[in-house]
Amino acid sequence: MAVQEGSTTLEGRSLATARAVLRVLGHLEAHPEGITVREVAAFLGKSHYTAYYLLNTLCQEGFAWKGPDRKYYPVPRTAALERVSLGDLVAAAVEVNRVTRCRAYLVVMEEAEPVVAHVAGHRGQLGVDLFGAILHVSHATAVGKAILAELTPEARERLLASLVLTPRTPNTVTDGDRLRLEIALTQKRGVAYDKEEYQEGIYCLAVPFTLQGPNWGEPLVASLGIVVSPYRFFAERERLEEHLFRIRAQLLGQERG
Repeated sequence: MAVQEGSTTLEGRSLATARAVLRVLGHLEAHPEGITVREVAAFLGKSHYTAYYLLNTLCQEGFAWKGPDRKYYPVPRTAALERVSLGDLVAAAVEVNRVTRCRAYLVVMEEAEPVVAHVAGHRGQLGVDLFGAILHVSHATAVGKAILAELTPEARERLLASLVLTPRTPNTVTDGDRLRLEIALTQKRGVAYDKEEYQEGIYCLAVPFTLQGPNWGEPLVASLGIVVSPYRFFAERERLEEHLFRIRAQLLGQERG
């Protein structure tokens, strides 16, 4: 009888936790501008520890992500992301963060523009303010240039035609011909760079890829990128690239040639 009571109690706790997670998810999706642990704790009437646990659970399952501002954001539940295994994509970003010790950014093409789908990182790691749709800064970011390099020529030209090459730093590419050269170089070497083009003192690397086949529906163009210091870029670039290439190959289920 005691075992049955314990089992019933455990089931009750699990159900209560599941309900709390769903409440937090609903609250999160109602606040796309982001919410803090403190706000979730107040919403639930629970401790900060409980709020953190529930938010972290949503992040681990791919329903939320934590920004460098320490706010939590809902992962876009868009048509393209519904087609694929979002958990696999998020897991790839988390693995990139783990092996490189760099904040990692997952970007996917959605409705003809690149969108930040997940950010994986920890407190103290370098980061940039990339959230939501990033078409307007694609020319200045490694993840954006990687996406441009992976698109079909027709789709790429449509995006370039709508892109205003606004400078963000003295290093930002603001010439269309030079940007096309950068895209061609990215296609040749398989990795895109941002050398203090989006933010001074910040370097980035990103690899493009396309998910396709019977399990993916329509092809989905995406990129995985990391943020590094100038020192780490020059000292560890090849090693960091190998990590990105390996994880991309694992995600695609094929060996890098």
